[in-house]
Amino acid sequence: MKAKDFDKKFEEGQEDMVDDLDLSSARRVNQEQKLMVERMKILEGIAKGEQAIREGRTMDMSQAKDKMSKWLK
Repeated sequence: MKAKDFDKKFEEGQEDMVDDLDLSSARRVNQEQKLMVERMKILEGIAKGEQAIREGRTMDMSQAKDKMSKWLK
């Protein structure tokens, strides 16, 4: 469908125009950027964990359970 025909249908107030659209290549705006931000947060967390291991800031499971006991009830 040509743009002018689509505009005419829109101006006539036709309710359902979705069938006239090619949604096969549609994307959500900024979706890729949001995914990259989430990936960066995950990688930053991994890097912080690796740094803690290098610095010896680790604990075993029983120590962790003791420290987290107020949330594990």
